[in-house]
Amino acid sequence: SFKASSIWSREGLALFKDRTKCVVREYNDTPSSNGLNCADLPDDFSYGESTLGENMADLIGVKLSFKAYFDNHAASATSGQKQYFFMNFAQAWCSSYEPAYMCDMIREDVHAIAEYRVDKTLKNTQEFLQVFGCTRRDQLCSIFE
Repeated sequence: SFKASSIWSREGLALFKDRTKCVVREYNDTPSSNGLNCADLPDDFSYGESTLGENMADLIGVKLSFKAYFDNHAASATSGQKQYFFMNFAQAWCSSYEPAYMCDMIREDVHAIAEYRVDKTLKNTQEFLQVFGCTRRDQLCSIFE
């Protein structure tokens, strides 16, 4: 059976767990703080915990795909092309749902709702912040550097 301790140093595993806590906090405020009232969620419900694996996949995936593409096209890549990369990422998640359906998704789906897959992922992607000239006032959640 797999044990993280078999491939990670104690310090590396502690750093990884600390970084995942940042992602959990980032997503925990999502449903209720944005006006969505899912009345039957348990008091101890953690949106960040229930979607953590997929949120990490989104964060790592957009970072690695950006790096893979632009490392191979670095000499000719313009700022506009880099912005277009992120706009395409966001466009892929363009959707609209009724509040009741969104509550069902929050209760049952391991994926964050589409709006937050874009918002939370991109505001935690240093490359996005750089190409759009954005700054964060709080901690950037990054799984791997």
